[in-house]
Amino acid sequence: MLPTRDDDKSDLRTATPVLIKAMTDDLSLGGVALISEASLPVGSKVTFDLRDRVHDIVGHGIIVRCQSLFGAETGARQRYRIAVQFVCLGSTARRRLRSLLESSLP
Repeated sequence: MLPTRDDDKSDLRTATPVLIKAMTDDLSLGGVALISEASLPVGSKVTFDLRDRVHDIVGHGIIVRCQSLFGAETGARQRYRIAVQFVCLGSTARRRLRSLLESSLP
């Protein structure tokens, strides 16, 4: 798992082409949790592009959870924690992901 960093940026594309900007919250070989101002329905198929300074990991996934973090009553912008399960990662993307995760170990 990786700590959240401001320079970790992620993009999600839904079946109807919509680009959603998000920050990486948690990452594993099986999926990623993202923080976004956009909500996505559970079951949505997405194409993702996870980027940091070194790695670019592109693949396909499915939204397995979308949880509201806080609302307008707090005076802050609405944000969502979106859990994406990886369903298709090419060998290069899987190798880059493994390298990224191993480099974050203490």
